[in-house]
Amino acid sequence: MSIIDRLLSGDYMPHGHCLLWQYDLLIMHVGSDLVIAVSYFSIPLALLYFIYRKRQFELNWTLALFACFILFCGMTHVMEIINVWNGYYYAEGAIKVATALVSAITAIVVWPLLPKITQLPSFNEWRELTDSLQNKLALSSLRSDELTQVKAYLEEQVAQRTEELQNLNRRLERENIERRLAEERANTISNAVGYGLVVVNSDGLIQSFNSVLTEMLGYSKDELKQQPIELLLPESIRHQHQIQRNAYLKRPETRKMGVGRDLWARHKNGGQIPVEVGLTAVHEHDTHTIIATVIDITERKRMQEQIEQAHQKYIRETNEIQKALKESEAKFRTIAETLPGVVWMSAPGLDRIYFINRRYEEIWGRSCQSLYENPRGFIDAIVPEDRDRIIKGLERHKQGEWTHSYRIIDAWGSLRYIEDKGHGVLDDDGRLICLIGMAADVTEQIKHKEALLRSNQELDDFAYIASHDLKEPLRGISNYASFLIEDYQDRLDDSGRQMLQSLVRLTSRMERLITELLHYSRLGRTELSIESCNLNTVVIEVIETLEPRLNELGVACRIANKLPEIKCDRVRVAEVFRNLITNSMKYNDKEEKWVTVGSFEENSQHIFYVKDNGIGISSNLYEKIFKIFKRLHPQDKYGGTGVGLTIVKKIVERHGGRIWLDSSNGEGTTFYFTLDSQS
Repeated sequence: MSIIDRLLSGDYMPHGHCLLWQYDLLIMHVGSDLVIAVSYFSIPLALLYFIYRKRQFELNWTLALFACFILFCGMTHVMEIINVWNGYYYAEGAIKVATALVSAITAIVVWPLLPKITQLPSFNEWRELTDSLQNKLALSSLRSDELTQVKAYLEEQVAQRTEELQNLNRRLERENIERRLAEERANTISNAVGYGLVVVNSDGLIQSFNSVLTEMLGYSKDELKQQPIELLLPESIRHQHQIQRNAYLKRPETRKMGVGRDLWARHKNGGQIPVEVGLTAVHEHDTHTIIATVIDITERKRMQEQIEQAHQKYIRETNEIQKALKESEAKFRTIAETLPGVVWMSAPGLDRIYFINRRYEEIWGRSCQSLYENPRGFIDAIVPEDRDRIIKGLERHKQGEWTHSYRIIDAWGSLRYIEDKGHGVLDDDGRLICLIGMAADVTEQIKHKEALLRSNQELDDFAYIASHDLKEPLRGISNYASFLIEDYQDRLDDSGRQMLQSLVRLTSRMERLITELLHYSRLGRTELSIESCNLNTVVIEVIETLEPRLNELGVACRIANKLPEIKCDRVRVAEVFRNLITNSMKYNDKEEKWVTVGSFEENSQHIFYVKDNGIGISSNLYEKIFKIFKRLHPQDKYGGTGVGLTIVKKIVERHGGRIWLDSSNGEGTTFYFTLDSQS
């Protein structure tokens, strides 16, 4: 087989078998080779076109050699496409041999040409050189008048340029002035703010600051300019701050510094100042400038510490108060549970029961829990006759003290008498906050009182009957003794006559005692006749009735002041003044005797008094003198039955008043008493 036959023989196995005729591999290889081949074929055309246009170019033959080399490279890729379906491997090999020869020649030729190629001007240099040559050629071709015009034009351009430069210079000067003024205004504003300002560059050097910062940290301006910002920090955190500053520059943003941590600045004297720092990054000309606001929070920290101390104190005091309240509540509950009555505490209007002790269960026979659930449940036990009165009374009471007496039927069916005392509790603003009281079971006291009343009534009846019935025999004994003295005195010796005279005297005294006892018993049996009464008139009438006796004993009796007009039983009160004045003039051993009657007002109550300069009474006898038939002196010295002051005390008490005295032996006596005008 000749060389030509071999070159045209396509009997070898196509390359597509190696690719297993897979479409993706075929498309990828054939497509790539096709694009490369077309590209390679276009480049020699461009080079040939350049050679055609630049025939004088010294390196055209080199470009032609490059065009051949690229053309053969493109042909190798065309053969790659053909051999996918046909096996023309000899033809492909021949083309590769030609390509290898041309590429080897090209490689050998290109290295010696490199010094020349590197000295070739670039396109810009070539263009400038061309322009320069063209200008020179243009100038050389100008005439003298044209040169004159060119010169004038150039001078005009120079003048215009000079004026522009001067305008630019004046604008720059104005801008400098405005910038300086702006800086001065900025400094004024920064110094006027209440916190420190410091500007730091990206290297951490201080660029500017305001006077607040220098005054805060004690540095001068020269000591801070261009100094590391770490100068203003405590030594212990300077290294860490450099790391944090570098990290901040990677992600600069406006934010507070050290949120959640305490920040400290270092004073020039070494002291530390608590501060709050805000950061703002300004990006300009590929550099970062950091503006930091520094606020001295010493006063704030001090206030926070004071607030914290006050808060801790408040907590301690609150705990102590709560502890004391618990202890007080425990004591209150203990005391309340030991009291004989039902201790209760409720909301106004009895809408809620705050507390009730277990005596409620013992008296009412109902559970305390039932009352907590139904605060008005206790009313159900009140007898119907008392119920409406108690309900209205509870709704009416909002402040002050009150007392309610009512009856209940307990859970066992027994009737009980209840005395319920309570009062409203007000807050500092006078608002009613709760009701508190104690309900006592007074059933036994009521029974004892009723029994005592019956006993007193029976005793009064007995005294009245006894005194009334005893007077008649006594009167008969006295009459018969008088008859014996008159009719048989000549038959009786002296001893017999004296015994009969003693019998008359004793019966007479016994009759007076019985009369006084009868009078005393009547005081408790008869109703008082209460009416408006002028006590000044009453006392004057009493003195007038006693005037003979006063004159006989030489006693001066006077009224110290005008006595008031009150409501009382005129006759009984006159008896009080009569008894006291009588005692004052009777128990008096002074040569100059006097008795004074008067009154004064104390705590909106009239207090009456009868004062004398008599023999006086020892303080240990103050209570005894009011007991019936009690005498402090022998009968033959001052006389009397010992009932007068007992009657006085009973009349005063029946008027709702009380009586007391102030006296001492030989210093006289003053009796005081009150009369309740509403009695």
